[in-house]
Amino acid sequence: MEVFLAEDNYQLSKALITFFNMKSFSVTHFDDGEDAFDNILTNRLKDVYIIDINLPNINGLELVKQIRRLDKNVPIIMITASVDIDDFEHAYDFGCSDYIKKPFNLKELDIRLTKLLKKDRSVIELSGGIKFDIELKKLFFNDKEIELRKKELRFLTLLFSNQKQKVLTEEFEEFVWEGELKESYPLRQLVNGLRRKLPFDFIKTEIGIGYSINENCR
Repeated sequence: MEVFLAEDNYQLSKALITFFNMKSFSVTHFDDGEDAFDNILTNRLKDVYIIDINLPNINGLELVKQIRRLDKNVPIIMITASVDIDDFEHAYDFGCSDYIKKPFNLKELDIRLTKLLKKDRSVIELSGGIKFDIELKKLFFNDKEIELRKKELRFLTLLFSNQKQKVLTEEFEEFVWEGELKESYPLRQLVNGLRRKLPFDFIKTEIGIGYSINENCR
């Protein structure tokens, strides 16, 4: 589990990093909002975000807005000493998943984090109205199901299950065809046929490697 921590209080940051390390989570920490913002823009997203509202240079609310442009589902917990109800309102308006007021007990954070990570995230949403239900193996555009064949849906299931990663060609072939002979129907042909059925192309070809999701293709 990879944690993104944006907090400028040294003692609290140290305690949180120790807490996450004890849980065998890796932590990327920033004490400056501008540095945190640059990292969000230039690096792949983490599994969970812990963000203070009052950061130097760029505040935490701006970080939340940027994260939500890239991923509508990743858990974001905001932490702050502010008692301003507007901060509380804006945090949820901009897309935070939960909110904790300082000072707080690490056990409280653990409970909230565990609850968020256990939430059903089987439905993954992309920009432009695309949703895929991994459990049901169904693709939706603007809440209307797109009719697809079994192998096309298996391809998308593996693709969306690895939303932030590149999936190797060999993995697709093994998963989609379930051990069947596939020479008569190659993967590239399947993908080309699938693309013709999509309202827009969110399948990114990783040349010589496999495929990934372009989350901001529209």
